[in-house]
Amino acid sequence: MREEIVIPIAFFLTVIIVVIVVPIVRATVRRWDRTPLPTGLTPELERRLDRLEAMVETVSVEVERLSEGQRFTTRLLSERAPQFMVPHDPAAAPVRGTHTEVTDA
Repeated sequence: MREEIVIPIAFFLTVIIVVIVVPIVRATVRRWDRTPLPTGLTPELERRLDRLEAMVETVSVEVERLSEGQRFTTRLLSERAPQFMVPHDPAAAPVRGTHTEVTDA
């Protein structure tokens, strides 16, 4: 074949491929991507989720109970603190900043 004919034929084949084949391939790929995924939960998965939800509820109740106990203990200690405070004795305070060196004469 002559080169003058091969170049236009290659050009038109490329145009046909771009115009016809590429949209068909894109549509096919989109259809494959849109396939529905199974959305239903299996009975076993539902049971596991129910158990997990119950455990989370139990933990939250226990945390609330512990925090209530913490608040009660804090309030109780703050009410009783003035009775058990030791009066401050300045003579019993440690002496700071005095350092004596022993030198050999």
